[in-house]
Amino acid sequence: MATIASILGAIAWDPEIRNILSVGVGAAVLCGSIYLLVGSNVGSRAGLLVTLAALFGWMATMGVIWWIYGIGMQGAMPSWHVEELNYSGAEYAGLADANLEDARALTVLAGLPSAQELLDDDPSLVEAILPPELFEPGAEDLLEARTATITIGQIIEVRPEIREQFDDALEGWELLPTSDRQRGDAAATADAFLGPDGRGLFESSADYLVRDVFSIGGKPQRSDDSLLGRAAHKLSTILKFGHPTHYAVVQVQAVVAQDTVPGQAPAPPELDEDAPIISIVMVRDLGDRRFPAAMTTISSGLLFALFVWMLHRRDAVIAQARAT
Repeated sequence: MATIASILGAIAWDPEIRNILSVGVGAAVLCGSIYLLVGSNVGSRAGLLVTLAALFGWMATMGVIWWIYGIGMQGAMPSWHVEELNYSGAEYAGLADANLEDARALTVLAGLPSAQELLDDDPSLVEAILPPELFEPGAEDLLEARTATITIGQIIEVRPEIREQFDDALEGWELLPTSDRQRGDAAATADAFLGPDGRGLFESSADYLVRDVFSIGGKPQRSDDSLLGRAAHKLSTILKFGHPTHYAVVQVQAVVAQDTVPGQAPAPPELDEDAPIISIVMVRDLGDRRFPAAMTTISSGLLFALFVWMLHRRDAVIAQARAT
């Protein structure tokens, strides 16, 4: 009795064991009740074949739906994986030593206009990027601090035509605006990698600023947002077999440590000009999101065909026996 009590106590305490047993009992009751119902009408052997054929036919149907829409049983989701870190100064000379050959092309950034140079050429960009309340009287210091941290990604967000001169000079690399989803995903991966749970270079994401994010490779992005453009892009994506390797580079730079006065808003971040620019080189892992659904569909479909064939052979043998 003590042994049985300890087993039941372990089952009641461990949620993993309890969940496995719950699913097992539910499946046994569901399939068993159907088998009893069918077997009582067509016999135990034929009932078993009919029940198994129906079960795997249903699983094959569900597998097709999971496979198409990427739902149900899923594998690993697409994600960015960090390949290397590269340290460089404002001249970007350090990128010449990057392990990724494509990343070495980003050394041309030293010959391209910086964000502050673009702002000096067109001061109206500041008004287009920063919120209006920063231009009110008394906010001059805050306006100056926020202006100093404007990135090229913010600039091309409001002036898309400026992006062309960068993309033409970057030898295939694409400078991503701040609203681009790729930039957000890559920056989030960089935050996790640089933080205490990753490499531990920074205590939090408040200790640095993301300067700019670059992307190269992968399937081409949709440029025409019209209905015809969407259809053409979808068709070309389907017909394009293979997935070109997709890389991204996230550039961050440390900020100056500032004391926060209790009861007051934290001071705006200020880039540490003496700190190196850290380039996080990443590669896109496409994962295997639909692989479990595909295996479920194929295996269930084969078992469904097997049990249907066995039922067919059984009916053929019975028909032949009755004919003689």
